[in-house]
Amino acid sequence: MPNELALAQNRSIVDQFIANHLANHYYAYAIHEKAGELSNERHPHVHIMFSERLIDDVEKIQERPACKYFRRAAKPIKGEQVASFERRSQHGAPKDPKWHDKNYLYELREDFARIQNEVLTQNGFSIHVDCRTLKAQQETAEKDGDNFLAQLYKRMPESYVGILPVQEETENSRAVKRYRRNVQSKQHVLFQADLHQKMTEEFETKLLVRQAEYSTFALMNSQAYKSANLEDESLRNLNQEILAGLERIKEVKRYFVGVDRAIELAKGQYLTPADRKFILDYRNVQGQECNLEKLLKELTELPETYKESQAEFQEIKRVMEKKISDLRLFLSRNKTQYCTIEEKLQGSYRRKNVELVVHGILRRNLEVLNELKKASESVLKNVDTLRNKLEMREEPKTIFTAKEVRDGLQHRYGSLKRKYEETKSKYYSLMFKRVSSAKALSRAKNIFVQGGFKKLSIEQKAYEKALARYEWEKLGHQKRVMDFNNRQWTSSGEKLREQYYIAKEKIHLEETARTLAETKSRLEKEIVRLETLCQTVEAQEKIALIAVGILRKNLKIAQEYESAKKLVKD
Repeated sequence: MPNELALAQNRSIVDQFIANHLANHYYAYAIHEKAGELSNERHPHVHIMFSERLIDDVEKIQERPACKYFRRAAKPIKGEQVASFERRSQHGAPKDPKWHDKNYLYELREDFARIQNEVLTQNGFSIHVDCRTLKAQQETAEKDGDNFLAQLYKRMPESYVGILPVQEETENSRAVKRYRRNVQSKQHVLFQADLHQKMTEEFETKLLVRQAEYSTFALMNSQAYKSANLEDESLRNLNQEILAGLERIKEVKRYFVGVDRAIELAKGQYLTPADRKFILDYRNVQGQECNLEKLLKELTELPETYKESQAEFQEIKRVMEKKISDLRLFLSRNKTQYCTIEEKLQGSYRRKNVELVVHGILRRNLEVLNELKKASESVLKNVDTLRNKLEMREEPKTIFTAKEVRDGLQHRYGSLKRKYEETKSKYYSLMFKRVSSAKALSRAKNIFVQGGFKKLSIEQKAYEKALARYEWEKLGHQKRVMDFNNRQWTSSGEKLREQYYIAKEKIHLEETARTLAETKSRLEKEIVRLETLCQTVEAQEKIALIAVGILRKNLKIAQEYESAKKLVKD
């Protein structure tokens, strides 16, 4: 049974195998789990005992006693094609003829391998069982051009060793152990050579992809390309082919699996869920520590970007340094457990299968590498062709008229001016997008209180708007009161009506004033509450860490801002 699987998963293999081949037979089986005598590795295996006799229609209706079931089966008498039910019930069950066909043994082996591979796949393992001979597997590998497997299968099968020679440590059992060690050593050497070849191919392909991308970038930023008239059909077609090639490279890169990633995926298959989670967490902490160190260095190298908020920046820097220290402490405390798990993967059985899985992943990855090479070579060829066509010019002039000099200078000046305006526009755009240390802390505080400051700001603006409207209405009311007092009234009814409206407006203003006062008091209490929440040591640590994340995301914009600022000045 597969060493990779637990007892319940191995039992599902046995149950499916029995359902396929022993459904109409009496059987019993036992799964043993112990260390192998030769390998000292976990060695689960199953013993199945069964009767060749069928559970026929007679047996299904009424079970025969054992003494009758194992008798010779009834044969048809003269005039019968099949023995009668009554005669069959008095005799034993017939034997299934398939057990006398030697070819059925190969069917059993093939089906058992198929079932194991299905269950292995269902449980996330890439390793598979092959029931064929070593010679047949070697021929297939040679046909597929897989030199690693072809060399690995180029060996003699092991000699059979019984249980007694193993327990008594005979020369034969010692020879088999030596042979196994030699095979494992041979596989490791072949794997290292194959891995080195795959790494070389990966490096060459990545280099080719970068050349294609950089060559295209250089061409499209060249003066010849910018000033070219791409309305010409041949130039336009070349340009479209280059862009399509770059798009193809981008699409294929999503399916690329590098050597390091393949090794991690293979190792992950041989870890328990708990170990896999621990390794994932440990490496995540390693990544966090590396990223924070890099970010701290990059932020320190951009002091001008944060000079307007140095106090806030120093607070963020202090928290980042403390976080890095905590992460290092975690890595130090858990290093022993991490190394122990890694050592498990170096056991002979696991290492052997991890190497086979890595080889399989990288073998499937060859098609992706070939497609990347093909697309990159096509892009490079088209870039060179387009560049040559664009650079085909007449012999440069050596004598110019004053008008030609003036026109040339005006063209160059206009080009520089456009570039200056574009860069200045980008500079101002980045200025508003850039996040300072103070702004990062402000945003972090708002995130910490789940948007409380933002909601408060919205309410504050609504309050200020309502207050401004109240002041305007109050001025209008005072003006109407003055007009009322200074006016010479000729009609008492008109005076009473105006007095009524003024009194009603006064009541409305008083109610508005009370509402605004309550709102102001509530907003002041809310801002005090939120600020109090943010004043604790734990809160300040969390806020600073959130600000670190904001600055990390904004770092690229800050760097682009500095570059644009320098370029505008130049």
